[in-house]
Amino acid sequence: TINSKQGDIILRCKNLLGQQNQTSRKMQVYLSSSDLLTNSNTILKGAEDNGVGFILESNGSPVTLLNITNSSKGYTNLKEVAAKSKLTDTTVSIPITASYYVYDTNKVKSGALEATALINVKYD
Repeated sequence: TINSKQGDIILRCKNLLGQQNQTSRKMQVYLSSSDLLTNSNTILKGAEDNGVGFILESNGSPVTLLNITNSSKGYTNLKEVAAKSKLTDTTVSIPITASYYVYDTNKVKSGALEATALINVKYD
């Protein structure tokens, strides 16, 4: 996609079990935000309604974020590691691509665009 930015979410695992670096619990990684466009859990928007936002992709698919303001239940599980898994590396890398997304062509104007997504790590 034009004007996309690729990056990685990097997690470092500590206190793994034994010499085989086993996990003690199941781990899930997902994103949440209160900066989502109304009625969308995939489009991040800035404070100013200028018709443009961001979408995030992981492995070529749109990322669904948990909406903090209305406690929506659906989200994309970016990474899951089962309990008792052996990790070959203590660093977990999750590739993410951010792209601009025009959601209202009638409002498009230039200007700064910022939105926040939180990285959530859930342990069971």
